[in-house]
Parts: sequence; C-alpha cells; structure tokens
Amino acid sequence: MHETSVTDSHFLDGRLEAFPYIGSLNRCTTECYSELKCVSAAFSSATYSCQLYKYDVANFTVNAVHQAQTDFYKVVCDQHDYTYIRSLNICMKMYGKAETFNVSRSTCDNDGAHLLHLDTPEMMDYLKAILAHIFFGEYQYYLGGYGLENSTEYRWFDVGHGTDIPITEGNGGEFWGQNGTDHCVSTGGCCLSLQSDGQNTQLASVDCTDELMFICTIDM
Repeated sequence: MHETSVTDSHFLDGRLEAFPYIGSLNRCTTECYSELKCVSAAFSSATYSCQLYKYDVANFTVNAVHQAQTDFYKVVCDQHDYTYIRSLNICMKMYGKAETFNVSRSTCDNDGAHLLHLDTPEMMDYLKAILAHIFFGEYQYYLGGYGLENSTEYRWFDVGHGTDIPITEGNGGEFWGQNGTDHCVSTGGCCLSLQSDGQNTQLASVDCTDELMFICTIDM
C-alpha cells in the first residue's frame, strides 16, 4: 500500500496490535514483519513500547499523538513485500523456501535485489537478533558471496562497484568461525552462507548445489 499523505485517522483507524513493553526496536520491527497487514510501526525509546499500523505513517512528524522519543518506521518496502530496515537503510526479504544458490541469486535479481552482503557488525547484530526470534535454534541462509576454487579466498559478488570484492577483515571476514576461512574444494563450487547452531552464528562455506533458504536485499 502506498499512502500519499497521513492524517489523524491513519493513526486512529490504522492501529493494529500494540505491545506496551517490547524491549527493542528489532523486536518491534520483527513483529511488524510477522504481521501480514503491518506497513509501519512506532517504537518509543522512552517506554520501549511498540505500536503497529496498517498504513504508512513512517514519515509523519507533527501530530497530537506523536510523543517525545517515539520514532516511526516504514517496515514494508514498495518492492515485492520487502521490509525496510531503517538502521541499515536497506530493504530485506527472507525467503523461507530452500533453493540452490543459482536459483536464490536469480530470485533476488528478478526482484531488483541481490543476495545479502553480511559486511558490517550492525548487519550481523540485526540478523542474529531477528533470526533468533524466528528460529530459536539452527538455521542456514545463502549470502551473496563465493569461494575461489582450491583457495581460501572468498568474494562478495559485485552490486555496482565494477568488480567482485574480496572478503577480508573489516567487510565480513571477521565473521568466520574460530578456524578461519574454509578451504574451497567442492566440485559444485563453494558459496557463502550464514550458519547458526543455536549458540554460534558465523559465515560458512557450502556447496552451491545445496538447497538453503536465502536473504535478498535492496540498497536504499
């Protein structure tokens, strides 16, 4: 849904579920992500409360019901049911159907998106928080990276820079497990995934023909 203007009625009539104490912005946006009718959410850093809305009220700033230390977040992007993550300034969609790497990458391309580059601590913190809330245990998702054959070098696929980017310390390389970068020996090619055993969450190499869930993002 695309709203061209916001009025008092959007706040009064557009309210969905409210959470008097939810604890964090991540949990607030997760609740909106899980609610099919939710388009935007209000989170108060003063009371840690969360209010979901079925209209886009994210850009609203002056209204009698707007309280101090309350920010509004547009959660659903205009493209393909993607969710806007304001703290990361990206639109994201987590596909729950497992696919091979090539199918996953093509799906993101068809959305005008790309497989996620997990290259900042902020991105890792967000994913760990939201996925722990969804799965409470093990999970594995394809990311937008691959390993060079018979090598320990991995790269992010190019998304507008003109060349693929080596994954090093400072742009995702710090998220490998304690044994460091996996050595790519797979005959099907080595692709990059985000893997969690319920305790540790890290980058992991996987055969590109394996079927995994995947995460697409659109840079804003």
